[in-house]
Amino acid sequence: MAALAGTDIMDPTGNTPPAPGETEERRSDPANPAPSEPIVDAARRYALAARNWTPATHRSSWERQIELAAGRYRRALIAKRPGRRQLVALRKDRARSKARVLRTERDQRIHPPTARVLVTLDETTTAGGQTIRGATVNEVRLRRHGDQWLAIGWTVIPGG
Repeated sequence: MAALAGTDIMDPTGNTPPAPGETEERRSDPANPAPSEPIVDAARRYALAARNWTPATHRSSWERQIELAAGRYRRALIAKRPGRRQLVALRKDRARSKARVLRTERDQRIHPPTARVLVTLDETTTAGGQTIRGATVNEVRLRRHGDQWLAIGWTVIPGG
């Protein structure tokens, strides 16, 4: 049932969600997309890479997370790549996770070259014949590297 847990590779920051008025919120509306912001786009891409997978795609999803990460967090992802045993267990449990972005909130208290974005996902996760569906709040911590923003941490916020 480990597939149902939304755990971070590294210790969570313990940050609490920002108070109202301290974030810039964007709701997802495929018919009316909001103007693109590189920081928020990077956070969305990372959250979707982390939370959309099947047993057949889990390894490539993990590799995508590595591509979108930097620093110690990237090294931790590399060290924790899913192995054969984990992939076999996911297949046996028929585990899978599917997510879509409901909204994003950039923490305006954090200024470049770092950023913090809360990405709320509508997730459906299945394993061992059980399905959990609901909204999750995911904190993506980012740092600018050259002209791109890369994840330096990711955490599912409990009760978020």
